[in-house]
Amino acid sequence: MRTISLDDRVIKSIKSSIDFKKHILLLSRDAYSKQLRELQKKYDMTTSQFLKKFNSGKLGDEPDWFDWLFFHQAYSHISKEIKTFRIAKL
Repeated sequence: MRTISLDDRVIKSIKSSIDFKKHILLLSRDAYSKQLRELQKKYDMTTSQFLKKFNSGKLGDEPDWFDWLFFHQAYSHISKEIKTFRIAKL
């Protein structure tokens, strides 16, 4: 394995970039979470219930359904990225 040497300025810059990305991810996750809660309230069903109905074809082609699906997928993806940061202890 090859060793990489970085001076303190580069390390600080990398850490700052990582912290910035983590902050953006947290804000994005919160925004998608809010959108999901609003749809759950509007249609009186959980995201899990929505996914079962949507995937079985019981809901039709409402634009809200596709938004809901996108918000759920984005929330899930971002949550995995945040978890990766936590596992790596960055």
